[in-house]
Amino acid sequence: MFSTLFCLVIVYHCRTWIYRFQAGAPLLALSFGGALFFPMAASLHVWEYHIIDNRIGLALALVAWATSTFFMWRLFQPSRDELWNKLMERVRANPSRWVAILLVPMIWAGYGFSAFAFIDTQFDWANSRIFFPTVVAKTEHLRGSGFHYYVTLAPWPRDYSGSAGPEGPEIPAGIYDRLEVGKRACVIQHPGFLGARWFGVDACHAPAQA
Repeated sequence: MFSTLFCLVIVYHCRTWIYRFQAGAPLLALSFGGALFFPMAASLHVWEYHIIDNRIGLALALVAWATSTFFMWRLFQPSRDELWNKLMERVRANPSRWVAILLVPMIWAGYGFSAFAFIDTQFDWANSRIFFPTVVAKTEHLRGSGFHYYVTLAPWPRDYSGSAGPEGPEIPAGIYDRLEVGKRACVIQHPGFLGARWFGVDACHAPAQA
């Protein structure tokens, strides 16, 4: 997210300089592509975590969306720079510009939430709590190019109202295969570095509930 923001700032303030030499446009395309790809790959990894208190993350995503919408709108406005105006003349007359104005902020909103989730989970070294709820049901769905696996757990001590969805949290295939309906699962709840609790599900058999 921060690399993408940095790249946009460079584009906005150095737009004339970028196009004054032959390799400027290709280098800009490569840098902007990398700035989008690497945060996106990290975001997909972060979404595997199950965050309970996600209000702060949603607020940050809203701020990222509003800020990026403003900058994208400003990017298409007339400028004092004649070269930039000439380059953007055709784009301003094309109605498809609204696709970029609306789509890019949505990507940044996802980056905003992912940045919050990444810091909250990856820097959380505090002691965790372990619960042993019973596995109520297992569900798998074929979506896109592969299967997605979900597990429904019996209520376990938490003030958590189903933000993982009606079918329970999504889990990896390996854990899904080891879990058995009617037996206990191992839920590890972490306090979160930024105060947003998150949890993971694993297969384990405990004689008593913590």
